[in-house]
Amino acid sequence: MQNPEVNKAVEFSRPPSHIVRNSLALLAVSSAIFGIGAAIIFKQLEATALLTRNRLPPAKVVVWSPAEDKTFGFYMGEERGVFLDGKTLKVNGLTDDQLTRCAKYPEPKTIDLLNCESLTGSGLKHLISRSPETLKFRSEIQDKYFKYMAQMPELENIDFRDLKQADGSGFLALTELKKLKYLTLDGCQVSDTMLKNISKIDSVKVIRLTNSKGFGAKGLSHLQTRPLTYLNLNGTDLDDDKLKELAGLSVSEFSITDNPEISNKSAEVIKTFKNIGSISFANSGIDTTQRMKLAAHFGLRYDLKKEMAIKKQQKQ
Repeated sequence: MQNPEVNKAVEFSRPPSHIVRNSLALLAVSSAIFGIGAAIIFKQLEATALLTRNRLPPAKVVVWSPAEDKTFGFYMGEERGVFLDGKTLKVNGLTDDQLTRCAKYPEPKTIDLLNCESLTGSGLKHLISRSPETLKFRSEIQDKYFKYMAQMPELENIDFRDLKQADGSGFLALTELKKLKYLTLDGCQVSDTMLKNISKIDSVKVIRLTNSKGFGAKGLSHLQTRPLTYLNLNGTDLDDDKLKELAGLSVSEFSITDNPEISNKSAEVIKTFKNIGSISFANSGIDTTQRMKLAAHFGLRYDLKKEMAIKKQQKQ
């Protein structure tokens, strides 16, 4: 005969079938709810990650690095090669022939060649198909190779630094560029002929000649007939005789800081300018009284505090 206590123990160790069924059903419902919640949370995390990725600046990508070449190494503190940073193609320490490597990246907005000081310009033919909007140089680009830039119709901005040997004839080729608006020649040797040819590029509205030398009154006279948005002549050894050639100039923003040879005589010349919206003449020979009169003449506010801040910054 079976012990009733044993049967009782068995009953407690094995729950009734309806309890089992209910428990399993509850477990299934819980799992389903948990799965849906987990899926929603995952989707939210995924979306957040996507947004975060979109907000992050694009990483610098190596397009080409001449690892097998003898030229491999560092140039001006940076690795030689071609690097993609967003829409900017930064080229370090390469020669004209090596610019063929830039063709690996389609249509960058900016090609930065500031760290390629050995370029002569012959390699610019390799960049024609890239159709850049901005080119930056710090090398002796020869006039005969400006023709390659003329074949880049999307060019809006050309930035030359420390150009010393160009005679200026190459700028005539740039008259073909209909979108070219910004022209920078900082620290360059600028001749009167160069300014004459630049004045023939009808599309150019912004000319920056900071710390450039070599041109005289005759060169500036060629700019006098050009309506400009901005003309920067900072640190160009400007004097009263040169400046008077700009009488009647139409320009929105005019800057002649760091030209101590300019005196109060030039104030009368500046009064003949048209469409002036801003003038900068810190560290020039025009005194405070004349500056205030010029500001009043053009209906501008003379900001002495800003000028003093500029002087302080330049001394540091």
